Amino acid sequence: MKATDYQEMLGTHLLPFSVRIGDSSCIFQQDNAPIHVSKSSWEWCLDNGAHVMEWPALSPDFNPHENVWGILSRAVYASGRHFSLSQN
Repeated sequence: MKATDYQEMLGTHLLPFSVRIGDSSCIFQQDNAPIHVSKSSWEWCLDNGAHVMEWPALSPDFNPHENVWGILSRAVYASGRHFSLSQN
């Protein structure tokens, strides 16, 4: 995905959602992926009124869902279980 694709997705989903819930003070949280922190994405957010929380790089401890994935993965693969994707 490119920054322009990301911006299109924000325009298609984020902005309509914030309008639908009627909260112009909501703050959008994203990680520091290059498409999120690109100059064009920041400018897009500013131009479109999306309030973005600044987020320190490499800080998964601030984001609880990062820990959930580790717990879930250990549970799924417990006892040496292996899975493969089957194509039908």
